[in-house]
Amino acid sequence: METRRREGAYAGAAEELTLAPRLRWDPDGRQSFTLDPFLIAGQEDKRNDVFKFNSTGAPSGSQEKTEDKDRVIARLRGEWTRPLVGDRQLSLRLTAEQGREEKNTGTRDFNASGALTKTTLQQDEQDEREFAGRVRLSGVAFERHFWSVGLEGVLKDWETDKTTIENGVFKSPTAADRFRVEERRVAAFVQDEWRMGRSSVLTPGLRLERIRRESEDGSGVERTGTTGVLNPSLHLLHRWDPATNLRASVARTLRLPKLDDLAPGVDLKGGTLTNPDKGGNPDLRPERAWGLELGIERFFRREGVVGLNVFYRDVQDLIERQVVSEGGRFVSRPFNVGDARIWGAEVDLKARMDGIGLTGLALTFNYARLFSEVTTPGVKEKRRIKDQPSYVFNVGLDYEIKPYGLTIGAIYNYLPAMTNSEITGDGNTKLKFESAKKLLDVYAVQPLGRHFKVRLAVRNVLKDDKFRDETTFKPDGSFSARETRLEESSRTWFVSLEGRW
Repeated sequence: METRRREGAYAGAAEELTLAPRLRWDPDGRQSFTLDPFLIAGQEDKRNDVFKFNSTGAPSGSQEKTEDKDRVIARLRGEWTRPLVGDRQLSLRLTAEQGREEKNTGTRDFNASGALTKTTLQQDEQDEREFAGRVRLSGVAFERHFWSVGLEGVLKDWETDKTTIENGVFKSPTAADRFRVEERRVAAFVQDEWRMGRSSVLTPGLRLERIRRESEDGSGVERTGTTGVLNPSLHLLHRWDPATNLRASVARTLRLPKLDDLAPGVDLKGGTLTNPDKGGNPDLRPERAWGLELGIERFFRREGVVGLNVFYRDVQDLIERQVVSEGGRFVSRPFNVGDARIWGAEVDLKARMDGIGLTGLALTFNYARLFSEVTTPGVKEKRRIKDQPSYVFNVGLDYEIKPYGLTIGAIYNYLPAMTNSEITGDGNTKLKFESAKKLLDVYAVQPLGRHFKVRLAVRNVLKDDKFRDETTFKPDGSFSARETRLEESSRTWFVSLEGRW
């Protein structure tokens, strides 16, 4: 079977309010109290139309999809700092956060003659709560060792509840439609910033962490997992000369799956190869990795800096999304696919153009060359990490018109076309092609007095369209399905008023 789709986001609007004040109190000139309240409230409406064609180009149907989403996140963070005897200092930080998201997704399917064949409405409510605390003691030893030790604790609770109405009839909820995860994390850390003479700083560190996650689905089935890890790190900064720095680091890291990636319930998307529904996997294991980085940066007086970095990472239990067939629809779920090696190089440039007569103009540039190799159990062939481009670059320009305080700028990002091959969860082989991405954003910022500024931004100025082509072969090598998808995009306008006082 071969299917072609043309998709266009013909309507969409978003509103967002963000408040992030900071309050600081120094009662006696020694200890200090800092309070950081944070609130973000947003609403987003989308409409997406999909037009389907068969292999001959004749219309075979269409789909209208709408999505309404409301989100609120409130956070309160407080920190107390007090000097102790000698050069020692004690700090205590407490954080409380709560968020809620309500999303309604509706789809209407039509056949080739335009007759309505199916309606679906999915309502999804997500709630998240977090409480965290950290105590840190720091000081100076032997004049050259700036040490710190501390303890951290985090308690998270996340739950989702989905309801589906199909052709006006409520569908019986499944065990995956309701899911809850609790996370308890405790960590102890120690770090020593050793200033070796005037030109070098060596910073060893050690972090001991224990994470426990407990989950429960709608049928009462519980899962429990505990992870304990000791993560060492070592960083070196060497000042080669007054304008050149050398950097080197090695560290072990742990990357936990996102809580919503553990939920087995399905968010309705297109249910197709190129636009699958999205679900989670409660059996995910965290990624563990060793990383090595080497870098050099060169400063040009006050005009800018250029840097070169090379990196290497060795990853165990790599997490990737795979598309599987479930109940006649395609669903994307995360899996631990094996181990991976990732390496590459990156060049950064930041420069002001005043020195060549272009006063007020600033340039930023970044280019990264990326390589990877994934080893999957039971598969002889090695492959790149899914959706990893071979390279990526971006360039930006800022121009400040000083008499008016106005700043205008543009950022251009480019990702080349990608072709990937993967073995899906049902043993099929999927070949995927995705066109290059060319994104241009422009913006202007104008101060309004001392405390306010207004920002106007236009994203995706080029209205870059996305084209995808996916072909699936059965385990015996025979053809299974092919689907092409053209997603038409549009420009997005943003206006914001920012205040600080």
